[in-house]
Amino acid sequence: MRFLRPLFCLALLHILPTGVAAEPAQWIWVEAVEDKQEVWFRKTFELNDLPTSATFAGCCDDECSVYLNGKQILNQRTWQSVGMAPALASLKKGTNVLAIETENRDSAAGLIGRLSLEAADGDVTRIMTDGTWKISSEDPDGWNQIGFDDESWINATVVGELGEENLPWSKSVTEGAFVEAEATRYELNPKAVAVDNLNLLPGFKAELIYTVPKAIQGSWVSITPAPDGGFFVSDQRDAGLYHITPAKLGDPESKTVVEPVPADITSAQGLLWAFDSLYVCVNGGDRSGLYRVTDEDGDGSLESVKKLRSIRGGGEHGPHAVILSEDGKHLYVLGGNHTDLPELSGSRAPTNWSEDLLLPRQWDARGHAKGKLAPGGWVCKVTPDGENWELISNGYRNEYDIGLSEEGELFTYDADMEWDFGAPWYRPTRICHVVSGSEFGWRSGSGKWPTYYEDSLPPVVD
Repeated sequence: MRFLRPLFCLALLHILPTGVAAEPAQWIWVEAVEDKQEVWFRKTFELNDLPTSATFAGCCDDECSVYLNGKQILNQRTWQSVGMAPALASLKKGTNVLAIETENRDSAAGLIGRLSLEAADGDVTRIMTDGTWKISSEDPDGWNQIGFDDESWINATVVGELGEENLPWSKSVTEGAFVEAEATRYELNPKAVAVDNLNLLPGFKAELIYTVPKAIQGSWVSITPAPDGGFFVSDQRDAGLYHITPAKLGDPESKTVVEPVPADITSAQGLLWAFDSLYVCVNGGDRSGLYRVTDEDGDGSLESVKKLRSIRGGGEHGPHAVILSEDGKHLYVLGGNHTDLPELSGSRAPTNWSEDLLLPRQWDARGHAKGKLAPGGWVCKVTPDGENWELISNGYRNEYDIGLSEEGELFTYDADMEWDFGAPWYRPTRICHVVSGSEFGWRSGSGKWPTYYEDSLPPVVD
């Protein structure tokens, strides 16, 4: 089996239509490589007719944002894999421009990519990185737009060709990696959990509409309905946001369309469309916080990102979901026990969180949450502008999501501390009724409040 994959790639390349350029894409950069260096690239090209499909594939050491006619189509933050993005929707007849913003953090630097345009007859044309690309070390206004004058920009320096053995990227970025990335759009029968293995209530039916190519689009951990009937989803790390237009149920000829959202934002563990905006709760270290993403220029795509409030926290116990309140006028935002409370405008719960343990605390032996004190995980009610945050409930270990019942009551599911299993202070996973001003008693290590404490609410069910 080790030999089948490269042989398949060679065969696939051999039967590509004659319009495919024989020359490989080239790694390009400026002549003088520096650490913490930003470079801007442009390539203008003409189209007499629009293709039937188009994809861009590429990567940069260390990261890049790719624009086609001013619209961002890809945000690739690694050179160890080839990123891919659909490009057909951004093309037009006549003059087009492919523009790429790049950054090199340290050591070697290079950009490589190709835009593949497939005509109705199967003929493929490629716009590839080479020495004809224009580059600049500055980003003047409009640099990624069609009408920008790049006469003063210099030509790119060719570092080497795709697959060249002496390049630092050649083991990861190969012709096969490009072929695999570009072929994902042709995946007609993706493999996932068989729908026959899903347990459904009577009257329900499931159909597989898409399987996420993790190497390209990441690991999706958040989803919310979009106003056009589709969905917004987010990768857990750096692959960004995507918009899904699902295939029509019951129609085998219909295909799911997945497109990257232009907004430069990722790592959302909470998504919500409300108030003509996409609210994004980012769980990503220094980037963590609540953001509002809008279509500021009215072109039909989300590109404007505004940070409403920083939230200190990250990892599996960081900031999580955001949902619309029961009255439709506010947001609910929540975080796990490794998430500090944002600056509050008010609190319905008592805020005297000093811990007065009768017996000495035993911290977790593996160090989990050592030094983390009350209030633990929390739920806040937030105004749409992100200005006012009111604490509603706290004392959770790691409640990831929250939901409203038909009566407008809040419920959440709290995680257990699995390493405490068998200890007197172990508490199972549990469903909690998030009533106003409630405290559910999470304290680090052995300091957890038993449910019989007067100040602690019990769960609805363990």
